[in-house]
Order: sequence, then C-alpha cells, then structure tokens
Amino acid sequence: MIRLPSQSVWLLGGNVSASQSPKVHTAIYQRWQLPWHYALCSLEASRVREMLRSLWKIQAIGCNVTAPYKELVCQYLQSRHDGDIQLNISSQAQRLGSVNTVKISPKGLSGYSTDGPGWWRAFSQQFAVRSLSGRTVLLLGAGGAARALLGSLLEHGAERVLVINRTPQHALSMLSALDDQKRCQYIGSHWQGQLPDGSVIIQATSCRTDKNLAALFNWQGLSSGVIACDLLYGDTPSAFMRQAASLGLPRQDGMGMLRCQAELAVQIWKESSPWEC
Repeated sequence: MIRLPSQSVWLLGGNVSASQSPKVHTAIYQRWQLPWHYALCSLEASRVREMLRSLWKIQAIGCNVTAPYKELVCQYLQSRHDGDIQLNISSQAQRLGSVNTVKISPKGLSGYSTDGPGWWRAFSQQFAVRSLSGRTVLLLGAGGAARALLGSLLEHGAERVLVINRTPQHALSMLSALDDQKRCQYIGSHWQGQLPDGSVIIQATSCRTDKNLAALFNWQGLSSGVIACDLLYGDTPSAFMRQAASLGLPRQDGMGMLRCQAELAVQIWKESSPWEC
C-alpha cells in the first residue's frame, strides 16, 4: 500500500525511478520554505486515473506527469467531471493535447503544461537570446514533449519548424491541432541535409543510443552555428549530446528545462489562481 501524505507532490510516469525531479524540487521547496514532500510513482496506464483520484481524496498539493502519460492525463481532464471531482484544463494544455502539471484543490483537478515555457526559460537564459525570430527549428519527435514545445517555438518567433518523426500520422496529427500551421512542416522520418546558421535542433524523443538516433538524424553538413538541445538528461550524456559535443556545437541537455519546469509548477501549486500555462 502506497502511503499518500497530504503535503505531497508526486511524479507519475511509466518508469520514474531514475528521475532527478525529487532533487530539483526539494531544493526549490527548501529555498521557498515550503513543507512539501516530492514522491515518485511508476505505474501502468490502467492505474493513472485511480492514482489521480487518490491524490484528490487525500488533498495532495498536485503532481507532475511524464512519459508516456502526458496525453492520457490531458484526455482525462478534458472529460470535465469524474463523479464528484471537477476536471479542468488550461486552454494552452488543451490546445497542445499534453499535460505535465496537475494542481489539486478541494473541488477537483486542473491541468497545465509547463514544458514549453520551461524549455524557453532555460534556452533563453543559457544562450542569451530574446526570441527565435529568423531561426529554423528542426524538431525530432511528435510525442507529448514535442507537442508541448511547438506552441512556445511559434510564440517566440521561430521562422519555420521542421518535424521529423518515425510515424507520419502522429506528426501530422500534432501539426493539425495548431492554430498557426503555415510555419510548420512534417518532412519525413529521417533528416539528412543542411540547416542555416543559428538553427536549433531539438531532440524530443526517447532515443539515447547512437543506433536509434541514426535512424532519425544525420549530423553531416551542419554548420558550427547550429544549437543542439536534448530534452533528455541523465548521469551520462545521451548519444545526441555526445555527438553534438564531438562537433563542438553549442548545446544544452534537459536538466535546465527540468529546473525551470519545476519552478513554474511550484508557482502554479502556490497560487490560488494559477497563471495560464
């Protein structure tokens, strides 16, 4: 039986045992003097609704949601009611089809997406940029994380977003949900070509090995002015980060995004009227 303390925040995902989120969140709680505890919960898809209901019953603070359940939780919250539980979702999260942060109140559950804002805060701080104006973005992947980033990429002025994904249907479905589709294009399951200086490559899949990455992407022909961003993080660099380092490219892994996401999530949980996210 899992003990569910009320002053708790949870991370729900398929396998979250190696997550760095507890360390990141605990540091924020200590800095802001919040008496909260961050806990991990790996579970099957069939138990996600049950866990969310349990967290509401004990009035936990909230939870984060990671792969592969961001889209599943979004669909659940879009149903608006689950018995006595009111379900709400921010307009941005609904538009993106992805939820990574849930706030719990006596009335119910409210879902948000801090993926895009968190990535932009980390990216803009590290590379000292104010916008993506004039830049091409090559986005690898079309899952929940990629969906969440698309809105921020367009909001901050990306000139065009080129999407690579092994399953065309997933990529086309992701793009069809956008209000602004003119700047976005699905270009296939593999990239091999050239990108202009200042372009940004975002690795938003679960690929950690050279073999899996090679099925999506080829580094040949890239200039040294291309910025490489991986949403993955870990004790050892991913294949994407290793290869970017070997080419001397400016680069960023997912740890900065994780920290910024956590800060934004804590703001949501603290506020009685959370900001749109």
